[in-house]
Amino acid sequence: MRDVNFWGTNTNGQLGNGSVGGIELPSLVPGLSTKIIDIAAGAAFSAALDEFGAVYVWGSNDHGQLGLGDLSDRSSPSNLVGGGIRKIVAGNDHILLMR
Repeated sequence: MRDVNFWGTNTNGQLGNGSVGGIELPSLVPGLSTKIIDIAAGAAFSAALDEFGAVYVWGSNDHGQLGLGDLSDRSSPSNLVGGGIRKIVAGNDHILLMR
């Protein structure tokens, strides 16, 4: 997998395009410049794992599910972990990372 495409509801920035509001046609997630090898999605947030083991997160963060140390939603990908991750899994309001 190289590119991550998005479409649908975007009330919390979960599509990662830097804005909120629905998208009707597949579009690329900007800001993911390396090869993406895995993706995961929760209730209203998303996460991507790149070929170097870095994790990027965006979307709803009302329960701290993005792991960035605050409760602010993100409408663009933010780097969570710089490397060393092999697998990501997302639940309703949480993310699990495996080294």
